[in-house]
Amino acid sequence: MSLAATLVVLTLIVGGINVKNYLSVKKNAERTLQMLAQNGGEFPSKDEKPAPGAEGAEEPPKKNDGEMSPEMPFETRYFTVTLTANGDVSAVNTKNIAAISEAEAKALAAKIKESGKTSGRSGNYRFSSYAVADDRVMYIFLDCTRDFANYSEFLSASCMVSAGGFLLVAALIVVLSGVVVKPTVETYEKQKQFITDAGHELKTPLTVINADCEILEYESGGNEWTESIKNQVEKLSGLV
Repeated sequence: MSLAATLVVLTLIVGGINVKNYLSVKKNAERTLQMLAQNGGEFPSKDEKPAPGAEGAEEPPKKNDGEMSPEMPFETRYFTVTLTANGDVSAVNTKNIAAISEAEAKALAAKIKESGKTSGRSGNYRFSSYAVADDRVMYIFLDCTRDFANYSEFLSASCMVSAGGFLLVAALIVVLSGVVVKPTVETYEKQKQFITDAGHELKTPLTVINADCEILEYESGGNEWTESIKNQVEKLSGLV
């Protein structure tokens, strides 16, 4: 019972930690995808106000929720594919990733559009779709290979550590239970031996009494007293 309880507790702890870890990876990916979507498939640049009258002065600043580190645009691998309402490709941007070609990016976007999904996971990519101008849809794919690899390594390590911990606890329980139970076992064995010895010691005089009673009946004939003695001897013999 104690081993089963230990196994359940370890499973809940490891499972909870890894679920939280996976949800954290998913949340970070979704936050990055949303940031890219808010800025037309690009990371927001540093807030630089153009001079009055300069080109782009009237454009609204790109959104930056303050959660982007300066290195994030250089560390993040992603690509975008924009499709028309008819499913034709109107734009492809793979400049921020080297692991996929434009043709592969187009094929993946077409596959996602055909599936009808607006967000989710495809292989090592998390993706999301966003409506843009002229009834077009931009599919943003975020490469999460490193995050998924880290998650898998942590999952394997935590399972191995938990298994080792469970085996250690099991060994300790076996050893300690032997030490704790040993006095009880010894007491039980002594009681059992005492009962056996007592039964043997009682059977011998009962046998003698029964034999003497039979001799007495043979020599002087039976009576109510000898019959009573035999009955009592029989009852005691049944008890031992």
